[in-house]
Amino acid sequence: KSLSLKKLVRPVRISGINGQLRSIIEQLLANAVKHSPANSEIRIMLRDSGTQMELEIEDEGPGIDPDERERVFEPFYRGKAAENTDGTEGSGLGLAIVREYVANHQGKVDIIDSRQDQHGARFRVQIPLTEEV
Repeated sequence: KSLSLKKLVRPVRISGINGQLRSIIEQLLANAVKHSPANSEIRIMLRDSGTQMELEIEDEGPGIDPDERERVFEPFYRGKAAENTDGTEGSGLGLAIVREYVANHQGKVDIIDSRQDQHGARFRVQIPLTEEV
């Protein structure tokens, strides 16, 4: 697909289950790759926002209809954008697993509006930071 990856990543300290944290990132990135058109960009931002880690992953695909933003986290739900992909069909479980794993870390995951000059899907994951001892 000739996708480019733009990263703005700052170190953060959280504690949790490594496999689940890795799975959150992998699933969100896999969705971004799947729904991105050729020669587009995926943006990843990781930062400390006070008491929380914020991870944002944004693509330039068709985006997610505002009416579907809560439903896409339901098991087996496949949104309108899933019908327009490259023909590979997912299980409909990826975002449900993301939400569960984020909740296991006392966090939350949301679909937020794209920046004014962008379009596509933009996910934000917030997980509490580990307190320094």
